[in-house]
Amino acid sequence: MELRKQEYEEIKTLWNTWKGIKDAELEAVISKTNAGEWMDVMMRLRALGLQEEVQIPYLNIILNNGMRFQITGEDAVKEYCRTNRLPESATCTIKTKINNLQQIDIAEYDVRFKVRREQALAREDIKYQEVIFQWAIMPKNFRYIRRYSFSTPKGSGARYDLSIVRQSMNTVKSFTEADVLGRPLIYEVEVEAIREEAVAEPLLFLGKIGHALQGKQRSFAILRKSLREEVYGSLKEIFQQVNSFPGPKAMTLEKKNKDAIKIPFSKSPKIAITTNYAIKGAGNSFARRKWELEFHQHY
Repeated sequence: MELRKQEYEEIKTLWNTWKGIKDAELEAVISKTNAGEWMDVMMRLRALGLQEEVQIPYLNIILNNGMRFQITGEDAVKEYCRTNRLPESATCTIKTKINNLQQIDIAEYDVRFKVRREQALAREDIKYQEVIFQWAIMPKNFRYIRRYSFSTPKGSGARYDLSIVRQSMNTVKSFTEADVLGRPLIYEVEVEAIREEAVAEPLLFLGKIGHALQGKQRSFAILRKSLREEVYGSLKEIFQQVNSFPGPKAMTLEKKNKDAIKIPFSKSPKIAITTNYAIKGAGNSFARRKWELEFHQHY
């Protein structure tokens, strides 16, 4: 991931500020991820050999004042849907923005860095009890989440959260009114920094974000959005097409005094050239390992 100096300095400032706030979390959100890209990120993380944890599905209920209630487990969620009452097992946190601390958007990669203060709230707290008393009439947002977490090796300083989400479109008073289960699926990819393993510079954390972007782009080389659009625009200009471009054609093999044989592209040989330099050598050992390919008709 290529960052301008100013972008890196802004991320570094955010990183150092986060390290100084004990009850804050820092995460990078990779937005605009579709189902295929989400699965590609998961496959990339699995290929890295990271420890995977499938979390129990849960329902987040978010109030306008920043209070976030979590009901864990399908049975508990079903019971809440039936009664519209928070179970004893529900937990509550308050997520709030930190004054004078702005999120950072890296538009070239659709990555957003943000820091939020997160505080747990006990059920006995007066704020919790006041909400319970007015629960039926309070406006709410609902998010039903299935999450897969990937832990990096100790000392790497990050954790990946891949979530499949259904969420209410508007603020409503009940889960039934929100019709959450009828909403389309949303695919989310987040990389969260681990405070206990944070180092002086955010370079290691940026590298972890890069792994997720490699999965999303299905490429070890991470491309900027502007570069992809430039290449795509050039191809459209060359081929005068919008949605498709000419692909490789079938290969014709013709032996002397024999009928021509057509090999479809799906079965034809594929060649990858992985060097910009001419491969030179001499002697019998080199000759035995040399494989010559003809790229044009000849006798």
